[in-house]
Amino acid sequence: MRVFRQGAWPEESSPLVYSEGLVNLIYPVGQFFADQENCTGSLQIIQICELENRLLVAVPQTAWHRSLSKRLLPPGVLVRATLVEVQAAEGDQVDVAIDGVSLKLWVGFLKKSLRDAIEILEEFDVDYFFDDNESRRALPLAQALVDVSQEHFAFFSADGYGGPGFDETGLGEEMTAGAADAGLDGEPMTDLEVRVAKMENALSDIAQELRRQGPLKASTKRRASPKLTLKPKQTTQASSSGDFLPTDTKAMFPKLDAGVVAAALQAGVPLAHLESMQSLMA
Repeated sequence: MRVFRQGAWPEESSPLVYSEGLVNLIYPVGQFFADQENCTGSLQIIQICELENRLLVAVPQTAWHRSLSKRLLPPGVLVRATLVEVQAAEGDQVDVAIDGVSLKLWVGFLKKSLRDAIEILEEFDVDYFFDDNESRRALPLAQALVDVSQEHFAFFSADGYGGPGFDETGLGEEMTAGAADAGLDGEPMTDLEVRVAKMENALSDIAQELRRQGPLKASTKRRASPKLTLKPKQTTQASSSGDFLPTDTKAMFPKLDAGVVAAALQAGVPLAHLESMQSLMA
């Protein structure tokens, strides 16, 4: 545990990074305890903005995990968590970017009942920092936090800020286990919300795999020619991921667009992701 110090923050000033249509280049860092009852597991927390009366926050990468067993924060504390990477700023000058340095952190909605648990102090002890480099202790750049919020969470905003985006959550695990944090604010999700969340999760997995693979080579692009249809007796072929892929994708994935399926398979997207999408569409 180490001490974190920052300048005094005026009580009349908003602690949000984004408020009233403006990006506040200088923002305060709050203290939050993973174990609220015993005040243990102190971590840095940043209040990014409000979306539909929900507080969007950022926490260190080490504070949350997609696997329930590896999380520092208890179930229900952080909802729709998304792992992002943002430009780093000087720890004592958060409006000054550090060239070539980025930070990975989780962004998500804080449970409403825990909003008042965030304390903004000039000095407090911290177990979990945004930056593990003790000699630097960088913080996220304000504009970078706003950009990722716009990209991943504007879908839930009523003010029209940005466009829709899909997040990279661990919702599949919570929904399977029936955990309380499967829904917003720790409330159980309805059947429709579960189905939509599953679809978002599957699309996110496919998109993440496509980004990881990078642009397709020219030789793998789908050509609009019926002559490319393989003979029915040839049932599988190898993909870039090493899977054996069905050549008759239309029969295997009748609910999905054939072109999208072909491009996804050639890019190395696992069959399990496409099967999940097929099941949801069905």
